[in-house]
Amino acid sequence: MTQLPSETEQLAVIQERARIARDLHDHVIQRLFGTGLGLVALAAIDPEHAEAIDRHVAEIDAAIADIRTAVFALTSPTNSASARHRLLDVVTDLTPNLAAPPRMRFAGPIDLILTGRLADDVIAVVRETLTNVSRHAHARTALVDISVTDNEVTISVEDDGIGVNKAITRASGIASLAERAKGHGGTFTLEPRHAGGTRARWHVPLSIADERLG
Repeated sequence: MTQLPSETEQLAVIQERARIARDLHDHVIQRLFGTGLGLVALAAIDPEHAEAIDRHVAEIDAAIADIRTAVFALTSPTNSASARHRLLDVVTDLTPNLAAPPRMRFAGPIDLILTGRLADDVIAVVRETLTNVSRHAHARTALVDISVTDNEVTISVEDDGIGVNKAITRASGIASLAERAKGHGGTFTLEPRHAGGTRARWHVPLSIADERLG
């Protein structure tokens, strides 16, 4: 029989997670931020290489955003059933099938709003869209953007792959995502990006979603 961890052991884990989060926030993020400022100053001095430097600054900004997401996860209560942790688990499961780990970006009260059937549908949207990226897009990078406000939930999954495949748009998985959105009074679109690749967007108005879940 598996023995549950004692309160002392649980407290030790929480304290260690808090220490790691502080180190990431107070040291790693500040060093990256300082490096980015230095590169911006260098770009002003050396305009010939400004475009290349700007790309490096953008990568630093992305790294800072990823670290802040990790800090939030470390400092959140340990609850594998929360929407945020479920989403991170989905991305972790699918990462081996992708060229690189997807970037995750959260905005708004994710765990407060995403509960019940709405949370299940959001998880399914992220899983299905990332699965399509891994199978068909031949992408080097992917970005999962999950935004929650008082009025709406928006999920955007972007990749820099080969673009929209008409065969994929007719696939049952894509049709299922559209049906999930429709069930909440929302919409699902799959379209090419101007910079190349594909953007999947799933949008639900919360007022309607809440009425149907009540």
